[in-house]
Amino acid sequence: MKIADLRVLLKVAQLQSITAAAHQLDMSSSAASVSIKRIEQALGTQLFVRTTRKIRLTAEGERYLPLCEQALGLLMQGQAAINEKQECITGEVRMAVSSEMGRNLMRVLLNELMDIHSSIT
Repeated sequence: MKIADLRVLLKVAQLQSITAAAHQLDMSSSAASVSIKRIEQALGTQLFVRTTRKIRLTAEGERYLPLCEQALGLLMQGQAAINEKQECITGEVRMAVSSEMGRNLMRVLLNELMDIHSSIT
């Protein structure tokens, strides 16, 4: 089970849709489905009841969801505490630029930024 899987689980539970959750998390539906299955396999139980139109939490899923929220919150707090001490920039940068600008300017600038701050992807 991965930390990213927990984010997927929370989003699927919130939206009651793997497709909608995957869209909001900028991933494929199949990748989101794999994340859910990975958690279910690790726990040895089914967390969602799937129908053709919706997905809803099972009783086990209802019990697990608040613990998952709490665990993810603590992990994020821990990461923030470490990053605060390191005084570094982390995260993912997403940009939309014309191909000309991307090829000639942004690539160079982003490479320099990533050289200075290796935690940026």
